[in-house]
Amino acid sequence: MDEGNISVGDMVLGSDNKYVVSVPSTEEGKSNIKLGNSGTADYYVMTMNVDKGYCKSYKIRPYVVLRDGSVVYGAIQGYNVFDVAKKIYDNNLMNNEKSHNLLYDNLIKLVDPNYMRVDFDCPKINADT
Repeated sequence: MDEGNISVGDMVLGSDNKYVVSVPSTEEGKSNIKLGNSGTADYYVMTMNVDKGYCKSYKIRPYVVLRDGSVVYGAIQGYNVFDVAKKIYDNNLMNNEKSHNLLYDNLIKLVDPNYMRVDFDCPKINADT
């Protein structure tokens, strides 16, 4: 499959590269958890349907449109869903045992049937969140 040749210059609002999509923030995506150090910033999350493309490489680049209309871009980060899932699973970052087990059964084990099962260890509650 052709995944395209994506440059830094392609990863901007209004890109004409068919492999680049700009996704604006919505109230639905607003996080109720503070994800950074700013006392004034709003933080957003996004869910993607990767249609079993768990090992495919993805790139993201955060951006903000300022009041004057100018755009400030963040650093481009690469990831794949399987690596993120393993990190969440191995470090017991799911909030309950059912979700922990679903992550293993519905994603990790599908990609790597030999991946070692990890027992759920109830996460410590952080009073700051």
